Amino acid sequence: MDGMRRYIPIGLLFVSLCTAADLPQPAALRAVMYRLTDSVAAGATRLLTGQTVSSSAAPADSLDRSYHTILLQGLSAAGVRIVDRSAAPALELTMTVRDASVHHADPFSGSFFGPELTVRTARLSVMFTAVPLQQGAEGWTREFTASVTDTVEVNSIAALSEFAPPLTSIVMPERSWFETLIEPAIVTVAAGVAVYLFFTIRS
Repeated sequence: MDGMRRYIPIGLLFVSLCTAADLPQPAALRAVMYRLTDSVAAGATRLLTGQTVSSSAAPADSLDRSYHTILLQGLSAAGVRIVDRSAAPALELTMTVRDASVHHADPFSGSFFGPELTVRTARLSVMFTAVPLQQGAEGWTREFTASVTDTVEVNSIAALSEFAPPLTSIVMPERSWFETLIEPAIVTVAAGVAVYLFFTIRS
């Protein structure tokens, strides 16, 4: 029993160095941004309930065009009746993407030997303008914003960002000089100490 107790500290040291928290599988950025369009559309739906709406022509700007159809689908799924201009709708709706961005915070490690992690924040902000086409209909302009935050591995950012819709900006994580030089040295020294203690205690 006494012999086994000698190995407890080194065992705990190895566990503390090697164990990383299990993260849920992060969604691809494409799915995240499209999920945000549903949230934004839900906000606009509250002002469009019970009215027939036509959409302006698909915008020429590639950013707005990328989200145009998805936003219309979200509005329709939420119960907004979207018709052609010929059907005499009450409002004509224009949607302009003001912000479609992703920010990755400075990287951090859950454990010495675990992967580098970063907090990812995706944000979508859309300006809705409803122009009255019938007498008695009221026009309005409102901006709706949705955001979501999760944790992803730094090495997986490129793969997660494939096939994402256009963005107004994307901020990548930046490693400090400490993380670039000092942290790997600490990990190497800690591993060396662990190995030394293991064989010292064993002998």
